[in-house]
Amino acid sequence: MQYLYKDLPYDQAENARLVLISMDIPHLMKKSGSGWDILVNETEYNAALSALELYLDENSGSYAGKDLLPFQPVKSFTGVWVSVILVAFYLVVTLSGDSQMLVRSCGSSAFHIMKGEVYRTVTSLFIHANVLHLAGNVVGIMLFGTAVCSISGWGTGWFMILLTGITGNLLNAVSYKTGHISIGASTAVFGALGILSGHIFFKKVKVRSQRMKAWLPLGGGIALLAMLGSGAHTDISAHFYGLIAGIIMGIFYTITAKQPPGVSLQITFLLMSLGILIISWMKALGYI
Repeated sequence: MQYLYKDLPYDQAENARLVLISMDIPHLMKKSGSGWDILVNETEYNAALSALELYLDENSGSYAGKDLLPFQPVKSFTGVWVSVILVAFYLVVTLSGDSQMLVRSCGSSAFHIMKGEVYRTVTSLFIHANVLHLAGNVVGIMLFGTAVCSISGWGTGWFMILLTGITGNLLNAVSYKTGHISIGASTAVFGALGILSGHIFFKKVKVRSQRMKAWLPLGGGIALLAMLGSGAHTDISAHFYGLIAGIIMGIFYTITAKQPPGVSLQITFLLMSLGILIISWMKALGYI
């Protein structure tokens, strides 16, 4: 069985129990350390969730301060590993002395992307101008990337983040068409921020009492874009497109996934991400 609610006061848990009884949905109400939990069978989860969301929407004051739990948080430290990869890549490139050549051949050049070198939308995410540029993106990846994986799982999370980075760079190239080149993982970092903003927005907008507050995470994402993504020598448009792609991705994921995908799908999405990275770099280096 899995949780719908955790740590509810008795009267709220009893209301939820009565709703489930009225819908003939098998469930379990049990005492926890600080309140009462409501659990249902996995096969009944979607029906129970819909019934309780409808009840919550019609009785907006009954569960003030308590969210439905359509997502069970996933412990993930993969943001640290991805950050280590970015640092290792930077050190290898710096020690080789080929950083400028790599920027020219693998950076997100609007002209070359529009000519068909779409692999640059991927390879450019790994290239950084200096230590400060790298450090900012490493911190962002550890914070926002790990947070995304906590709601979606390590495979799905990084696949979505990678797609937002690619989409942001692609839209940026389309808007410039020529005469522009950018590098760095920041487009994907703001994509991860967008995924979180979109996820929280959609969870709250479904509840009548939370609809005004639902806009706060979107506003927070835009505020962080203004503070962190619009300084000197930063590509504000790429950051903006990454954020927007992330918001759409976060909403889409929240609509379609009631729980993080299982291990087999996590592995599938991770392998798809690795496949995109490997093919892009092989293309960039002339192996295919």
